[in-house]
Amino acid sequence: MVQCAGRLGCQAGPQVFGNLGGKKGAVGVSQLVDLAVQRFPDSGVAVAQTGNRGTAAGIQVGLAALVVEINAFAANCQRQRRMAMTMKNLSHDAPVSVVGRVCIKGWLQRLNKRYILRGYDIFSWGLGMPSSLPPLNALRTFEVAARKLSFSAAARELCVTQGAISKQIQLLEQHLEQPLFDRSSSGITLTEAGRQYLPFISRAMETIQGATAMLQQNVHGPQSLVLNLTPSFSNLWLIPRLAQLNKAMPELSLRMISGDGAYQFQGAEADMAIRCLPLSLSHEHSTLLVEEVLLPVVSPERLRHSPIHEPLDLLSHKLLLHTTRPQLWRQFLQQWIDLTGTGFQPRYNHGFEHFYMSLEAARQGQGIALIPDFMARDALQSGELVNPLGIQYQSGYGFYFLVPPYRSRNGGVQQFYHWLLDALNEPA
Repeated sequence: MVQCAGRLGCQAGPQVFGNLGGKKGAVGVSQLVDLAVQRFPDSGVAVAQTGNRGTAAGIQVGLAALVVEINAFAANCQRQRRMAMTMKNLSHDAPVSVVGRVCIKGWLQRLNKRYILRGYDIFSWGLGMPSSLPPLNALRTFEVAARKLSFSAAARELCVTQGAISKQIQLLEQHLEQPLFDRSSSGITLTEAGRQYLPFISRAMETIQGATAMLQQNVHGPQSLVLNLTPSFSNLWLIPRLAQLNKAMPELSLRMISGDGAYQFQGAEADMAIRCLPLSLSHEHSTLLVEEVLLPVVSPERLRHSPIHEPLDLLSHKLLLHTTRPQLWRQFLQQWIDLTGTGFQPRYNHGFEHFYMSLEAARQGQGIALIPDFMARDALQSGELVNPLGIQYQSGYGFYFLVPPYRSRNGGVQQFYHWLLDALNEPA
């Protein structure tokens, strides 16, 4: 409940309400309430009187001007302009016989939903309505204190006094209307509310710190792009060619993030992505870089012990499974070997999720792996692996370059795409 019978202070920026004193200031509380009820009939404005409803003479700051401002906002809520309005100091200068008590909580709540108020949040004016966001400094203090479980340790990390830490925690607890710490002579512990709150605040603070660091690193620096790509594409092909990329795009700073499966740019930090997908024209915001052509590769040492002269000889070796696409070997063998009446069955060894794992296992003599030709290129050229029959299999998949529409015209993105396209399709 707020006592409306005297001075309405306005302390931020230009005084919006004017100064209605003396005769012009004889604006009754009842008039304000009546207009509020008329304008917002369902807002919960009510009056509890302690005497007859009259006017409170000597109002220093005009409640009538407040009414004018409210009418102006209601007439044009599209503008969403901020007005400097504070109700911290509702009191009267001299004793008056009539004191009207006005419950304006519902009214102000409705105003707050409709209008953005300049400089002040009406929810923080002591009317029992908490602001939507706690103070950032209090959140930072809570995160450190909760992590350290010590106000003194938090004070040392933040370079403030222990009293300042305690004050910020109290401010946050008042805002949340519940304790976050249990205090005792032996120290502090988190309450259940504190334990629930901490991981969310920690992630939020880390996000803010990361975003800030990224912007600071990019100031006057090289062009930075974030690429989300499969681990095998990065390990077996892109990273070994970063020197070539540096020559082609010396101003580019590429941040690589590992990912696999379907990719959605909404809410993601990447500017572009590379994914292995079934060949299709329906993939959204994507362009085919190269079709997937799989090669059977094996270590020279293993081949010496068990030579391969024809496709059927492949079955004398263990085959390394691709666990996310287990059909690959079956499809490959159906293309190259007719097993009808032969009595031969494939023997499988370990299974691996990614091509780079299968390639390393093949390099270590664990069996034959099916690897995309461009990913196996370096190992084949170095002689670490061989394709014994020079055969291949087109899987019906391809590697796609994905870019959201809002980044598609970025010069750096376009240049990187063309570099990828040329490098992937250059002759072996």
